[in-house]
Amino acid sequence: MMQECYIKVAGVYKGLKELQKELGEDYRIVIFDGERVIYRDFGNGYDIEISRMNTNKKNAKGTIYIWEDRKRYVRAYRLVPRDRMKQTLMEIEAMMPTFVKPCWTLEEAVICSGRSKERLLELAKEHPKVLADSESMIFDKDELLSYIFY
Repeated sequence: MMQECYIKVAGVYKGLKELQKELGEDYRIVIFDGERVIYRDFGNGYDIEISRMNTNKKNAKGTIYIWEDRKRYVRAYRLVPRDRMKQTLMEIEAMMPTFVKPCWTLEEAVICSGRSKERLLELAKEHPKVLADSESMIFDKDELLSYIFY
């Protein structure tokens, strides 16, 4: 016979509600592992969980977890100050293409493609689609290989 087990979870503090509102309607408050957290499903196989922010402390520091397929932990950004949370999430969202596509940094692209750094930068100018993120020079592996080998 299976026993029922209940975990007492703290109520939702005003600080968590304010942060969720500030982040926007894509983010919602849920309970994970006995803690109230802010959660967002990107609909591309990746989710974000913001932990340790159910407090009214203005100087609180939380952890942003990125999950793949709701079960595999991908990355964590720890000790993110409350006042930097939205900016950090925007930076993570900007990096999303590198999560969902196989990508290379410029250095990895040089090693794996056998092309010089200069040639890869020329190729990126000629064919902008080879870059998953032009600001960080992150190459879309499939696009880059299609221009090099086909």
